[in-house]
Amino acid sequence: MSQVNRSFRTLAVGCALLALVVAGCSKKNGTPFDADSGHPADFFAKHGTYYQADSGSCQECHGGDLLGGISAVSCSTSSFGNQSCHAGGPGAAAGHGAGWSAASSHGATAKKAPGAASGFAYCKGCHGTDFKGGSSGQSCFPCHGWNAPHAKSGWSGGGSKHQSTNTGNASVCAQCHQKAAGTPGCYNSTLCHGAKNSGHPSGWSAGNQHGATAKAAPGGSSGFSYCESCHGSGLSGGSANQSCLVNSGCHGWSAPHANSGWAGGGSSHRTTDMGNASVCAQCHQKAAGTPGCFNSTLCHGSSGGHPAGWSAGSQHGATAEAAPGAASGMAYCSGCHGNTFGGGTGPSCLTCHGGNAPHPYNNWRGESGRHRNVNTGNTTVCARCHSQLVGSSNCASTNGCHTD
Repeated sequence: MSQVNRSFRTLAVGCALLALVVAGCSKKNGTPFDADSGHPADFFAKHGTYYQADSGSCQECHGGDLLGGISAVSCSTSSFGNQSCHAGGPGAAAGHGAGWSAASSHGATAKKAPGAASGFAYCKGCHGTDFKGGSSGQSCFPCHGWNAPHAKSGWSGGGSKHQSTNTGNASVCAQCHQKAAGTPGCYNSTLCHGAKNSGHPSGWSAGNQHGATAKAAPGGSSGFSYCESCHGSGLSGGSANQSCLVNSGCHGWSAPHANSGWAGGGSSHRTTDMGNASVCAQCHQKAAGTPGCFNSTLCHGSSGGHPAGWSAGSQHGATAEAAPGAASGMAYCSGCHGNTFGGGTGPSCLTCHGGNAPHPYNNWRGESGRHRNVNTGNTTVCARCHSQLVGSSNCASTNGCHTD
């Protein structure tokens, strides 16, 4: 036999033995591996769990230091094929993407629906069932500042709020929050919330409760964006599984607000804080630009939706002085301009009139004064400044400005 043949035969035998060794890697521990195709496609998303269960099964092929071993594949490489690995070593944050430590990155991933690379269960694969470190050796607790895998401040309603966590994570939440027997769920009384009102106060279904909160300035517990955190973008259900739209038994049409009166009635949109414009834009955007109530991006232009010439006293003044109605009277004006007419969701009336009053200073009083044209149904609004009118039904009374 020639030297070439002997060398080839030795190499073949060596490769065969190596294949047998590799084929046997981790078999006894149940780690899925095939000598021809390697690990299955879904293995990378689950390998942290296998390592946590028995790190030795990985070391058989990848070496005691996980730098290659007989597999010649290091776990500390930046990538293998199309799979990102742990450039900074197994357990290092570098195994994720740049900026992973930011809550907007790892937090958002943890709160998503459970999947191969998302959800709290995915985090447990490396950080352990109790999130105290697991195979990664990195506990979630020191970063968050208390013994929980989530933020301490704001979790109940702030920027890192739990309301935007997919309900599919309920089984993991139950490790700390289970309070009743049954399949963990966010709205079945097994964790924190029951079905009724979903943790909201009594009477929440009334428009003057949830509606007023939705229309308030956006915040940790107010504004339409706060509602979206549970009811989903577009308020069609979300994690609360309760749509604010048609067939929900609530608003009765495809909008998260009342059908009747929204344009100017009791549930008028005019009392909605303008900070909610970005949510309104989901249905009402009609022009490019930052959504605003009076910049022509939504419904109204700089005139506030009033007709041409509205700034003239003979137009807006006459409307304000008229009997209170859906589109007249001082109460109608205060719907946008605020109770004291200093701004509200619209411009201030005080700036134009030149004083701390929603009416002119000149010719307002006296025998020929314009205030004599004001319908007495506006008395309750006048009383906001003219306290002597409180309780009066008209201007000519013993506790009004005038007597009979």
